Amino acid sequence: MSADALRPDVALVRACEEVESAAFESILGAAPPGLAASLGLAHTRIAGALAIASRSLQKRMYNHVFALGVGAPVSPGDLDALEAFFAHAGSASARVALAPGAHAGGLADSLAARGFHPEDRWLRLWRDASAPCEPPATSLVVREIAPAEAGAFGALLPQAFAHPENVAPWFAQLVGRAGWRIVGAFEGDALVACGAL
Repeated sequence: MSADALRPDVALVRACEEVESAAFESILGAAPPGLAASLGLAHTRIAGALAIASRSLQKRMYNHVFALGVGAPVSPGDLDALEAFFAHAGSASARVALAPGAHAGGLADSLAARGFHPEDRWLRLWRDASAPCEPPATSLVVREIAPAEAGAFGALLPQAFAHPENVAPWFAQLVGRAGWRIVGAFEGDALVACGAL
């Protein structure tokens, strides 16, 4: 395999980072105010990156920096601002997922010097917009979730991701939210699987 084949497609990486950042910003914006306050949810933009934090949800996906170093250079002052954001938010730990191509200017070394250490990768899958393959035969009915079914969608996510049950109303808010399509697999009237696009 050639070195060129291993080189990341910078435009694709940037597009994926921007879409993921926008999605998480929208997810945080969907949280009911009382729940957001009780969970200590916070987010900010620094150097084009999205930083999100939760004082009580100590999970990687809620204490995370997306798109750092992808669309804009990162200065030591930007890293100071990120550390201050997480300290003020009360987050016990934060993850910075460096995308391929975001390592310019010694960013990985700068993060390591501040105590950030490499760990398992944040996996992202993508495909082009061509027609999908024919799905396998199933007795499940797959369709977009209706607003009246938002509660079932909200209740399923905490089970799937081992979140506290009190976040169910938060995720239910994504059904019908601008920019989102929520799809469910139903066995009869029961929602048994879902996906958020």
